This record gives sequence, structure tokens and C-alpha cells, in this order.
Amino acid sequence: MALIALLLLAGEVRGAPAWAGVGAEAMRPPAGAEWLRATALALGQQGGRLLLFGFFVCLLLGGVDTLRGRERRWPFGLAALVAVVLLGLPQLSGTTRHVHHLVWLLAAVGLARQPEHAIRAAWLLLAAVYFWPGVHKVATLGGDFFLTDHVLQNARWKWLQFGHVPPLVGALPPWAWRVGAAGVVLLELTAPLCFAFERGRRVAIPALVAFHLLTEWAMGIAFPSLWLVLLALWPIGDTTTAPAGTERRGAGPVAAVVAIVALVLAAHLAGLRGRVEGWPFACYPTFDRRAGPEMPALRLSLTLGNGETRVWEPWRWRDGDRQLRWGQLWALSLDRRPERRCPAIAAFVRQHQWRLGGATLLGATAERVWLDVDPAAHGAIVRQRELCRLPAALLQPAPNG
Repeated sequence: MALIALLLLAGEVRGAPAWAGVGAEAMRPPAGAEWLRATALALGQQGGRLLLFGFFVCLLLGGVDTLRGRERRWPFGLAALVAVVLLGLPQLSGTTRHVHHLVWLLAAVGLARQPEHAIRAAWLLLAAVYFWPGVHKVATLGGDFFLTDHVLQNARWKWLQFGHVPPLVGALPPWAWRVGAAGVVLLELTAPLCFAFERGRRVAIPALVAFHLLTEWAMGIAFPSLWLVLLALWPIGDTTTAPAGTERRGAGPVAAVVAIVALVLAAHLAGLRGRVEGWPFACYPTFDRRAGPEMPALRLSLTLGNGETRVWEPWRWRDGDRQLRWGQLWALSLDRRPERRCPAIAAFVRQHQWRLGGATLLGATAERVWLDVDPAAHGAIVRQRELCRLPAALLQPAPNG
């Protein structure tokens, strides 16, 4: 029931249909997930809304059955299949949104013949979420992850992305960041062992929830869909049994076990590969890349019909999902293929043309800029490079608006 409530309230779920209507040029699917673009174009925004409605219906049917003691699996299995498409739509933004575990957990509930099987599968899947990022931190950086200012420099990138330094965080001494980084690696590497035993979970789950809350405070990285799941599973353990009279239907036990094993293996293989971009399987964020003193972004100079030049610096916009927008800016500004980059930037301008208040747009110039991540510099532009010039013909909205 906690998973159902989380999915019904999640902003990633409710906002997903909008990505089916942004246009082909603006869609940047993860590597290996080109099918998402074709699916989104076939659906359209109206089709995305219908998909969302069907998803909610499946969840509510599953929830009603659970409350009545008739834990039929097909509503959850169907919801998992729908979620692969629905939660895949925001992945078209150019940045991977790590909500994969929600799809995995739905699939586990839909496949398991008994509640305890679903719970055990959930712990194995969550182990993949935490363990492999820890492995890649150590494999790539060794002790540098927690013996240097690596995490602090990543935090500076995050502060610039979210437009502010959180209260009191700027005063933390470097050693505090290093101690925290060492604790993160320890938590991640021991997560599978801790999840396997009740005593281990009593230690690991409060520690992981604290870790998520602290990273949200210090770096602006919010992961409520993970820590709320941990809190929901904590009192259940892995000994839950079906109540008397519970009715279970679906595939036979062998097929169900094989499917769950395949699901868990796929999640762990994605973690082993270490690719944080992908759908519906990927490694969760590793933070194993060294963050430099400058961060790329996209700036646009727009020529209006009245002769005015208006400059857009989208990283300063306060509305919408800032993390999602930064993913778009990086995907657009760092794309090395002009034949794809320029139409995609034009699509971005069309997507936000409402910001001009109806003014006529005659053309635009796009630049890749590098921003100083030092908080004292307030995101000052260090250097810039012209990417392309967009004529008015490329910037006209589609006939349907």
C-alpha cells in the first residue's frame, strides 16, 4: 500500500504525460532507449494522459484487492508494464531520472506468488540501487572519493544548479565532507549484507534515510521515492505471510521465480556496467566523475520583432524542475553533432516561447557558456562559444501550438 500511495503522489508520475508532447527534436532518449521517442510520438500528450489514467486505475484496483485480502497480481503487473512507458517519458529530457526502482518494485509485486517473495525481491533490488554506486566510486577514484574535496566540489555544482547554498552548509569544514563521503561508501558497500538480516536492517535503514535527508539538505539531491520505500519496508522484514483466505492468481511458481530472478539479475547487471543513463535498467548515480571548477550551460540571445534583444539564461529560471532543466541544458550544449544539436535547441526555444509574452521572434543565437561554480562567483560566465544561429523559420511553433 505504501508503494501505491507513493506512486499516486509522485510528481514524476503526474508530470510524465507532458513529455509526450514536446516534439521529436526536443526528445533526448537515453542510450539504448530510442523506442521511447517513437512511443512518445505515437502517444502524443493526450495519449500520455490516458496512459496516466490507466496507470492510476491499475494501482487503485491493486490497492482495493490488497485491502480486501484478494491480492491479485495482474493489476500490479499491468501497472509495471504501463510504468515502463509512463515513467520513461521524462527520460526524454536528456537526463536520466532515477525512478527505476519504482518500476522494479511494481514488477516484483506483480510477479511474486506470496507477499514474502515480493519483500525478499524488494531487498535484493534495493541492494542493487546502493551497492553498485559504491563499487564504482572505489573502482574509479579509490580513496580520493573520501580523502580529497571530491564530494565538496560536486556539491558546488549542485549549489549552482539549484541556485543557492543551503543554510549552514557553506560553513562545514572540509573534513566533515570527507567523513560524510567515507560513511556513504561504507553504507553502500555493506547494504546487501545489511538488507539480508533483520539486525542489519535495523542499522542500515535509519542510516540510509539519514544519508538521503542530509544529501537533500547539503546538496539539494532529493530522493523521497527511495527513503520512503525503505521506511515502508523496514517493519515488514522478509517474514510476511499471506493472510488466511488470500487469493493469488497468475503464472505458476516456477515461471514466477524465473521472472523474479531475471528481474533482480537485470538490475544488478545494470549496476555492474556502471552506466547511469538507461531505461528501464541503469546504475544509480555514482558521483565517480571529477567535477571541475567550471560547469557548462546554454545561453540564448533572442532577436524580437521590435528590434529588442532578449537574453535567456535558463539556469536562472526559478519555475519548473531545475534538475530536469539542467539535464536539458547539458544535453543541448554538449551535443557534438550540429545537425542534431541545432534543431534540438530550436525545439527548446519553441517549448519556452510563452516566456516572450506573444512577442514576434525573428531569430536566435545559441552559445555554450562555462560558469564558475565557486559560490562567491555567483555563477559568473567565465567563457563562451557560439554554437549556432537559428533563423525565424526554425523557431515558429507547430500549427497545433
